[in-house]
Amino acid sequence: MDMMISSILEEFLAGVSVVLAGLLGVGIRYLFARIKNDKLQSYGDLLADLAEKAVKTVAQTTGDKLKLAAADGKLTDEEKTELKESAVDVLKAIAPDAAMKFMGKVNSDLDELLNTLIESAVHDRNGGDSS
Repeated sequence: MDMMISSILEEFLAGVSVVLAGLLGVGIRYLFARIKNDKLQSYGDLLADLAEKAVKTVAQTTGDKLKLAAADGKLTDEEKTELKESAVDVLKAIAPDAAMKFMGKVNSDLDELLNTLIESAVHDRNGGDSS
């Protein structure tokens, strides 16, 4: 009888240890996913804020001068492209390396992400008008 109880107890403990190991694995994967998501959100917010600063910097240093120099006070498409490229360059210069590396790993095209952030910042700065 003691042998039978001992055998049942061994089987039960073996089953419990397998279940606990599985739960531990799920918990660790969840924790790593949560850390990655939090980091992604944090770096995404940081880059969006820095994109706004980059657009403001370029607008104040270059964009306003170009508009004043234009006869009609409007930028050409070529000038807009140059300003956008300048803003992306400023964003790359002021963004922390860690943020750029992480976002480069989780995005297939980091340059496209930066362009989109700049376009969004320009759109917000102009009150919804992208020009």
